[in-house]
Amino acid sequence: MSNAALISQRAAGLPGNPFAEADARAAAAIAAGEDVIDLSKGNPDGQPPAFVQDALAHAAHDPSLFRYPSFDGLPEYLNAIAGWYESKHGVSVDLATQLLATSG
Repeated sequence: MSNAALISQRAAGLPGNPFAEADARAAAAIAAGEDVIDLSKGNPDGQPPAFVQDALAHAAHDPSLFRYPSFDGLPEYLNAIAGWYESKHGVSVDLATQLLATSG
């Protein structure tokens, strides 16, 4: 038996993606005429503020950002998170040991 067949058999037993399933349920409810408030992924229900859109557009044209970020997170990003956490909760965090930058 090939490795591909083994992987396929193993993968066949995995459960479905819960977010895809939630999307399908929401789409079915909307198609049925139901009023749906989708909280499954924290989907925004409005347009981002103009300053956010402007910053994204500016960043999209900055060649220094045309790559994946480091696994450790950009220092500017980690400092912003630490600053927010301190202002929101009054707690200082160690950027090297208490913060983890992840996708999504």
